Amino acid sequence: MSKLAGFLVGAGVAAVAVWGFKTWRHVSDEDLLMAALTDHCLPYVLTAEAPFADMGRPIGVYDNVEVDDRLTGGGAKIVIDARFVASWGEIIEPPLRICRLDGRPLGAYTQAFEIEPDDFHDQITTAVQPLGDLQLDQDRTDIDDGVDDLYQTLGWFEGDMPLAQGNRVVMSVVQSQVSNVIVIRDLAN
Repeated sequence: MSKLAGFLVGAGVAAVAVWGFKTWRHVSDEDLLMAALTDHCLPYVLTAEAPFADMGRPIGVYDNVEVDDRLTGGGAKIVIDARFVASWGEIIEPPLRICRLDGRPLGAYTQAFEIEPDDFHDQITTAVQPLGDLQLDQDRTDIDDGVDDLYQTLGWFEGDMPLAQGNRVVMSVVQSQVSNVIVIRDLAN
């Protein structure tokens, strides 16, 4: 009987230790999105320092990935557990430096970052401040086609600049999932 009790106590302690370690080491999708934005995309558009140098893998022949062919002087990688395609580079006309993350298809769905919608807007507004005084402007970017109210396009823009000018960050959001992020620096300004 004492062996059984010792075994159960040992198993219980081990289970608590494994649970505690897993909880301590857990990285949420929201953490991954913020890291990609603040550690890779924002520094790239500001300094042209190659993003995603320490993560991901090159795109392979069988990845079936299309990258914007207007981007020059940049690159592309499969990143974040092969769930996203990161691409970056410059467009000549208009002169823009772009970094983007696009969810990869998984069957009928597209991979996405799962976020907590409560304070998401405020977190992104704070995170994108190195690009300038960017503010969320849902009225100009959320396209209401009357079909699906779950889909939103969220955009952070400089002051009173037109949508196609100035520095900006745009995200595609479905409910609490971000499937696409584009960070743009307007090199003409």
